[in-house]
Amino acid sequence: TLFPFGGCHMSRFGWGMAVFVLLCVGTLVAVSLMQRARELEPVGRNPIPEMQRQRAEASRPKPDPVPDNYVQAGGILRPREDVQAPQKPEEETASASLFPNPGMTPVVAVDANAFTQTVAEAVENPDLAHRLTAMIPAPEFDRQAYENDKQAYLNMVEPGRIWQSAAPGEGVTSLERNTDYASKVLQGEKVNLEVRAEPGMPVTFHSPRLGSFDSQLTTITVEADENGIARTAWLASSGTRGEVEIFAASPVHSGQARFLVTVEIPPSVVHNGN
Repeated sequence: TLFPFGGCHMSRFGWGMAVFVLLCVGTLVAVSLMQRARELEPVGRNPIPEMQRQRAEASRPKPDPVPDNYVQAGGILRPREDVQAPQKPEEETASASLFPNPGMTPVVAVDANAFTQTVAEAVENPDLAHRLTAMIPAPEFDRQAYENDKQAYLNMVEPGRIWQSAAPGEGVTSLERNTDYASKVLQGEKVNLEVRAEPGMPVTFHSPRLGSFDSQLTTITVEADENGIARTAWLASSGTRGEVEIFAASPVHSGQARFLVTVEIPPSVVHNGN
């Protein structure tokens, strides 16, 4: 059957093709418009879900504020002291410290005695630096000069004398300790140190780790008495703590004598946290 159309005649097959073509064109146009709309959409989150979330949070009931001195423990209000570890008393905490403050080393006046005056002179004169440290050798020992003026030698502070001993040989004996090697004292206490030497000869004691002798310094030289005992007292002064090794030597004897003093902080100082 033929149908007139614009002066032309089309078969049923021709109409079907026309409709198909129109549908394809319409579909392509619709897809193109949708793609274009997506490209024009603003980049970012969709505000609608975010607004819904905010409304949901606003509608939730607010929890009551936690009272003072209370905490949440497993969803239950509990007094803070029920769940908080008890604090140790201040005194107990201080005593448990492994390294309590040993305090400050006492200040010594430069004119306190004849010993400190020799050190003060060395501070002003670099040529006398051997009076300030055991790291610098002391002047060579002159036995005749010593016997002529013992007190001048004994008053002179020269820490390096602890390395100044006689070479082993015939007629040379070693310096011997006359008191125990190890001792223990509290800070503020004294310990007596003795060595056996030739009567009348000098012996120098030195403590590299603070403390003080009767010189108020860490070095002192004393004369052995008629029985050959050279003695001094060492003070575990403020600022001194732990194991302190003290050296002793004499220029007329070989070797060194050594002492080990353990200084503990007094309980009263520990408890005060000083």
